[in-house]
Amino acid sequence: MLFIFSLFDPYQTYFNMILHYKKAGNGSLTFLFIHGNSSSSNSFAHQLSSDLSKDYTLHAVDIPGHGNSPKSSHVDTYSLPGYAKSIMEHIEQNELQNIILVGGSLGGHIALEMLAQSQKFKGVVIFGAPPLGIPPAMDLAFLPNEVFNVGFSSEVDETAAIAYASSFLSKTTQVDLKPLVDDILKTDGKARANLLPSMSTVGYADEVASVADSTVPIMIIHGRKDQLINGTYLESLPIPKLYKGKIQYIEDAGHAAHVETPMEFNTLLRSFAESL
Repeated sequence: MLFIFSLFDPYQTYFNMILHYKKAGNGSLTFLFIHGNSSSSNSFAHQLSSDLSKDYTLHAVDIPGHGNSPKSSHVDTYSLPGYAKSIMEHIEQNELQNIILVGGSLGGHIALEMLAQSQKFKGVVIFGAPPLGIPPAMDLAFLPNEVFNVGFSSEVDETAAIAYASSFLSKTTQVDLKPLVDDILKTDGKARANLLPSMSTVGYADEVASVADSTVPIMIIHGRKDQLINGTYLESLPIPKLYKGKIQYIEDAGHAAHVETPMEFNTLLRSFAESL
């Protein structure tokens, strides 16, 4: 299968989508939070309600087909370039400035797609999002997990949603799954079903090259108990602009460190912002 980065713009005629978002604070630096597959801005509640809002603008967006943002009748919207385009337009619509992208899981891959298009961001934070090359080394970047394919299924029932939500967290978590499950069930099934096929049709940016060539500082956060991502793969990537020259680990976190260990996660965000 051939994986390419699409250089054409097939979205011009139907973008300008109005995305739902939540906002807190009014600082000169803006954290723009981008959630993962079958999630929403609700997942960043612990960030929006934190003391980060005293010093920074916090802006969490729902990507198309997720949360309270509209579904798209054009399937190519549900691709990495499509999501990136919609958020770039959202930035312009809302006149966001001095942006630190913070992307989790799919949101991290969207952030890297945006980074490939522009080096204007102040910083990029990704977690649960192993940068993928062309072709993607899926077997190296991801750990074997039987629920992984739920994230690419058009039809998801409550049992599957519970199993998928459980994979976002550590196996011993005490976090309530219901908000995560509700987001999964609310997501447009076409958004899940088109994600993998879009990588060979619409294409995507070479994320390994993007992080290697970036002039923008990058922080990678990784939960030691992540059930989906291979930390060894992250360690193997050349990233000259990596914050402190190493992956930032959170010992008790799984895939969704922002939900499971928000205090540690928020401390890392503040430290990264202060280093810029």
